[in-house]
Amino acid sequence: MKRRLLLKLFGLLTILSLGRFSSANQDEALGLVEFFVAGLRFHDPEPLKVGDTVSVCAELFEGAIAYAVLTSGEQRIGFAPKSLVPKLSGQKVYTGTIVQANRFAVPWKRYRVQVNG
Repeated sequence: MKRRLLLKLFGLLTILSLGRFSSANQDEALGLVEFFVAGLRFHDPEPLKVGDTVSVCAELFEGAIAYAVLTSGEQRIGFAPKSLVPKLSGQKVYTGTIVQANRFAVPWKRYRVQVNG
């Protein structure tokens, strides 16, 4: 009986320590993040080209934190994917660059943005 308890405690401590190290590595630096702009079909942005500068700004969308992607003229083109919100939560505004632009692609693959932390 005591062996089972000891093994459970050892497993729990191992899991907790691994979780602490992985979250510490994520907090150290954002690094380089690339993503396709989500929600582009709901906006009608001016055509962008590779190399254009965009801003990625934190804002509330339907009661949750979201990161809007804005052109240099402050026109919203879409959002960063929801899965990246925890990774981007370190700052309110990031500067990014369009690294892929294809006007004829499906909306969710039209613009790829690269953000430096």
